[in-house]
Amino acid sequence: MSVSDDEPPTKEELAAADALANRVDDLLSGTSLPAVLDAEDRELAELGSMIHASYNPAKLDAERQSSLIEAALAQGAGVAQHEPDELARARAKRMARWPFVLGGLVAAAAILLLVLRPGSKPEEMHAPVARIMELPTSQQSRPGDAVIGPIAQKDSAAAGARIDIVHGDRMSGYRALQYRKLVGER
Repeated sequence: MSVSDDEPPTKEELAAADALANRVDDLLSGTSLPAVLDAEDRELAELGSMIHASYNPAKLDAERQSSLIEAALAQGAGVAQHEPDELARARAKRMARWPFVLGGLVAAAAILLLVLRPGSKPEEMHAPVARIMELPTSQQSRPGDAVIGPIAQKDSAAAGARIDIVHGDRMSGYRALQYRKLVGER
């Protein structure tokens, strides 16, 4: 683009203006815009067609104009004037809903059958509960206080050593549990 309006347009600007004019002419003649077009170019072409439409209003023949006015007045007065195509579309829309309605009813019936099965008791419907393993205290989750004991004021900075003791205790319990599984002891 030119820096100011006083300078004459460059060759690139003239080419861009010609391309825009051709697109607007194509759009006004009924040809659609190309599928792949920059957003800015598309906006400019549509803006050009709007400006053209504002300066050149569309002329309707008298018959078409009167039928549009009558339809608007009838609709405003509450009189429904439907064309056969509109009725067919509305009927097709209603019919398109039925498969979903029937599917919902079938799903609801299936859920009710599962919940209210005759002859089944709620106790029988649950999966069997897994047997809880009895573990010695050294292999159970527990606080580390019993392993470490009370912490003296002079040992308060040695947290790393205490963590190592707790970790070693937990690992010995883990190893014992793994050994029991390996040997097959339950």
